Amino acid sequence: MLKQIITQVNIYFVIFINNSGGHAASNAQRFVDRLGLKYSGLAPRQLGLFDG
Repeated sequence: MLKQIITQVNIYFVIFINNSGGHAASNAQRFVDRLGLKYSGLAPRQLGLFDG
């Protein structure tokens, strides 16, 4: 469903609310992987936000 929506808009935002278990970063990374999103030119610190 989301893949269909993002083809109809130019900009979209997704917010992950972290819970006490600290799963937001790993859930966000899984979301990025499922959508097949690719990023380039990110600072190393930004990339590290989603490391295990």
